[in-house]
Amino acid sequence: MPKWESTAPANATEGTYPPKSYGTYQNYVSWWRGERAAAYDYIPNQHTNYYQVTWEPNPGPNTEWMGTDAQMVELYQAAYQGAHATDPTLPSWARCLQHQSMLAWIPSMAPYGWANYVDAVSCHGYYTIASSSAKPPEPYDLPASSSSCVRS
Repeated sequence: MPKWESTAPANATEGTYPPKSYGTYQNYVSWWRGERAAAYDYIPNQHTNYYQVTWEPNPGPNTEWMGTDAQMVELYQAAYQGAHATDPTLPSWARCLQHQSMLAWIPSMAPYGWANYVDAVSCHGYYTIASSSAKPPEPYDLPASSSSCVRS
């Protein structure tokens, strides 16, 4: 999110707070997506781009989302609609989540309809600081646990 659109009290936390205006944010994403379309001219064999709206927004890390769950969904809705105004075929957004705390957080977002604006969920499979990021998510049942967020 651009600094001018953030409600964050400090520059270091600008991505963790809701935008000043979801409509302005949606327009910005639409403009930005249109600018990114030029990348296809330079990388013709790249067929799909995927975008993240947030970075580890789940509770715990210093990048934790400081708005409400409803505001988080509104952020994703604005980003989704802004991007799709420029490219309706674009796969919707993936969020990068941090470790096991996401297991409880993802289902808590479902009542707000966030799955309507997300086609994929990415996560860091590690569960402690000592673990390698190459450690697969299967031992912690992350793939099976994510089934609660699948759109019907």
